[in-house]
Amino acid sequence: MLNQEFQRFVDEWLERAKSYSDDEQNQCFDKFFTLFVVFNRLYSEATFTLHRRGEVELSPNRPLPDKKGATEYTLDLIGVEDFDRLYAAVLEPQVEAVANLIEEERFYIRLSMPAGDRQPEKDRALLRELRSTGKSRALAILELVYQVRCNLFHGHKAFNAVQLELLRPVTRILEPVVEEIYEKLQEA
Repeated sequence: MLNQEFQRFVDEWLERAKSYSDDEQNQCFDKFFTLFVVFNRLYSEATFTLHRRGEVELSPNRPLPDKKGATEYTLDLIGVEDFDRLYAAVLEPQVEAVANLIEEERFYIRLSMPAGDRQPEKDRALLRELRSTGKSRALAILELVYQVRCNLFHGHKAFNAVQLELLRPVTRILEPVVEEIYEKLQEA
């Protein structure tokens, strides 16, 4: 059962995200970042929920496994079947739009750090995973969202209009994923 503070936080941030359009550059970035704040809070709670159930082991002396929370543990909470349903219902055209951008080498997702150099072989692997099925595809979609966030927050990306080609479909992936996680947590 989610406490009221948690629900209020998620509801308020979701409302804030809905107030932004993805038509304008600044609003699209704001919408993505706002949704990612909610996503971060939800996947952290998903991780703790799975830990309380005994499905995930967390070390008391280590920080929350952020990437695993955003990908593996989120998928564990949602379930592959329900993620496939979400993919078929709303995610497929957005995922395919991003896959085309990767295939055409218009955007590079898996960048090396700290230089931010492109890694074409890793992007081709991501592309294959995005176009696969089941658990592999679901994890690739969640990793895509997480990696785009990392690239924007930590990388060498500018707030540039060309980024909207990638950010729009990723934001349109993130929003229903956030709603699905929230629903699953409310049922937990």
